[in-house]
Amino acid sequence: MKFKFLLCIDDTDELGGEISTGLLAEEIAASIGSFAPVSFVTCHQLLLDPRINYTSHNSCMCLEAALDEAQKQSALNFAIELLGRKCAPSAEPGIAAAFEKDILSAQGLINFGKSAKEIFLSAEQAFETAREQNVFLKELRSGARGVIGTLAGIGLRLSGSDGKIRGKFELKESNLSVAELLGLNFIEGGRG
Repeated sequence: MKFKFLLCIDDTDELGGEISTGLLAEEIAASIGSFAPVSFVTCHQLLLDPRINYTSHNSCMCLEAALDEAQKQSALNFAIELLGRKCAPSAEPGIAAAFEKDILSAQGLINFGKSAKEIFLSAEQAFETAREQNVFLKELRSGARGVIGTLAGIGLRLSGSDGKIRGKFELKESNLSVAELLGLNFIEGGRG
């Protein structure tokens, strides 16, 4: 049985570097897309504050996929290995992941995500919230503060009203009905 799986990454790059968090998220999405349906990547803006080390925007990248348990572990293993190999040397990368069904309180994660847009949060707060909500959260280097953004990104994606779609997509037709648009495999829509 397949379930809605969310995966978010943050703080993988550095100014002037060749790789970006968005490109890495797209690489993860492409890998997952080779064996399961995966959504577009969304970019979520977080707090801009001088106490936070960020490259240019302080944003995290999140995706959704329909996975079973074995596929979840494969996706997570691929993402962790990729980030370990490709993150910039000065980055503080983090990763968060969960099946939506396993999250104890979606509203608790949404609240954390909204807070990360407005106030300075600590990695300890992120780990505590992840434990409380049954979300996998991992710093990929010791002391990596990217865990804050990754957990926030899952909450913000769950809210359904935050973020921007990363990249572009082409429609084969210039006029589509709402029903046709919602039928596209990369469109997530509120039906109701």
